[in-house]
Amino acid sequence: MNHQQEEEYMNSLHPSRSVLELIYYIMTVICVIGIVAIIFQLL
Repeated sequence: MNHQQEEEYMNSLHPSRSVLELIYYIMTVICVIGIVAIIFQLL
């Protein structure tokens, strides 16, 4: 098993990068909505 095959095997085992990106995206959206809500409450 060469290095490239190992990487492909690990990537097939752990498709967590896309999941993490999705979680980060959702958290960013929630933070933006929260900031906007706070700004509207202060106005």
